[in-house]
Amino acid sequence: MIMRRWAGVPRPGREAEYLAFLRDEVIQEMKALPGYEGIRVLRARDGSGGTVIVESYWSDMDAIRGFAGDDPERAVVPSAAQELLESFDTYVGHYEVILEG
Repeated sequence: MIMRRWAGVPRPGREAEYLAFLRDEVIQEMKALPGYEGIRVLRARDGSGGTVIVESYWSDMDAIRGFAGDDPERAVVPSAAQELLESFDTYVGHYEVILEG
């Protein structure tokens, strides 16, 4: 299993709107793709408000390409989401899950 990690900072007062977009649009699209295995959305509180960290889980890199396209290292951030974010990663990290509890 591969974990794909991305982070972004919602604009002040727009976090709930961003999370609703993520839940209602992006996650629904991901659920329909072969090899999608789940998602975890986290918040890191910091001086600027909070960073949203998205960890999605996929069976393999081919499944990730089905979501991200030919350049799986590039972040997938729809324009509607970009409008709700103050800043965001343009590239993602991929990590092989080697141990779970």
